[in-house]
Amino acid sequence: MNQIGWFERQFEFPGNQNIFPSLLERLEGTSIRLRVKTLKISDSIQVIRPEGKWSIMENIRHLLEMELVWQKFISSILKGKRIINLSNTKSPASPQLNNENVDHLLIQFADQRRITLETISKLKNDKIFKNAFYTPLQRPLSILDLAYYMAEHDDHHLARITNIHQTISLPTES
Repeated sequence: MNQIGWFERQFEFPGNQNIFPSLLERLEGTSIRLRVKTLKISDSIQVIRPEGKWSIMENIRHLLEMELVWQKFISSILKGKRIINLSNTKSPASPQLNNENVDHLLIQFADQRRITLETISKLKNDKIFKNAFYTPLQRPLSILDLAYYMAEHDDHHLARITNIHQTISLPTES
């Protein structure tokens, strides 16, 4: 089953509904879910690029790269910046990424996600509703909105990893 492309999605952000505790739970669980998923997938499958799209390893690397972007956004908004123009990078799908060790990427991601969660989990309501204009989405985002966006982004890539694994693991019909 194919899901809609990330940049084709439309998001309904939480606005003033404080669902922050639930989002923190989702964000905290991503590292564990990634670890469990990759334990079931052989190294040889993790580097296959089906239809020229990102491999499982490239999806994991992208999550790590985006975690650093999220941290910059959070830092900028907490410093009072009103317009944030961070590169919403499309990770270059390059073969050298597939030479990385998945365990190393998972540890790096878990470490960076822990840093993000340590920062945002301490915030009071006045801070989580603080917003700035986020140029890649062309709209204001609060830290609460960003947490929602991050959780949706995580789930998008987790589903993509599952899809890649299922597609590659299916026996071919003759």
